[in-house]
Parts: sequence; C-alpha cells; structure tokens
Amino acid sequence: IGLIIFSVGYLVWILRFSAGAGTGTIDWAGGLLPMIIGFAVMLAGLGWTIYNRWLVAGRTGQSLGKRVTKTKLLSELTDAPIGPMNAFLRDLVHILDWMTYVGYLWPLWDDRRQTFADKIVRTVVVNAS
Repeated sequence: IGLIIFSVGYLVWILRFSAGAGTGTIDWAGGLLPMIIGFAVMLAGLGWTIYNRWLVAGRTGQSLGKRVTKTKLLSELTDAPIGPMNAFLRDLVHILDWMTYVGYLWPLWDDRRQTFADKIVRTVVVNAS
C-alpha cells in the first residue's frame, strides 16, 4: 500500500516537474501546487511504510498484509516479535534478496521458508493461527 501511494505521488511530482522545466516562470495551479501535492503523497506513502511495516509489524509481528494472510514475523531465537528497529533492518537487508533475485526464491526449497534477509536477521514467518 505504501509503495502504491508513494508511486502515485512520485508520478504526479515528476510529471509536474518535467512540465514546468525550462519555462522560467512559477505556475502555481498548473505546476508547483500539483508538485507539492505529489511530494506530500510520497511522504504519506513513506509514512505508511514506517507505521505498518516497521512499527506495527515490529511490535506485533503482523503488518496489514500479514494479518490478511494470517502469518506472523517472529525472531528465530525468542519466538517473539522482532521490534521496530529489526523490522527496519530486515527490510534493508532485503536489498540482498532483490540484488541476487535468488534470495526471494530461496524459500521455495528452504526447510524454514526463509529469504536471505530472514537468515541474516534471524527471523521466520509462521502461521498465526
């Protein structure tokens, strides 16, 4: 959800930015105001990500998506939610999964169904029921 909100805001912002490039004038209604609104929507998307994926999921083990799919993110060592900072670090380490592509496919053959990020941060996603 956060990525969608961010993407829409970015699209509005970049379209308005490119439309006004090189004119040398400030057009509030057609350029600057939509650009400010687009930037605000981008910030709202980032805010949703911080709230949903790091704060809520870190404290409870379940983001909105994990509640819908009835799964939970827990520490491998303590079987407790990992906390906001570790949830942020896990998302940051997911860059390795993205860079190697195979990191996101790893759960298909891994016994604990972990991505590279899960293995590094020592987390596991389990059924919540």
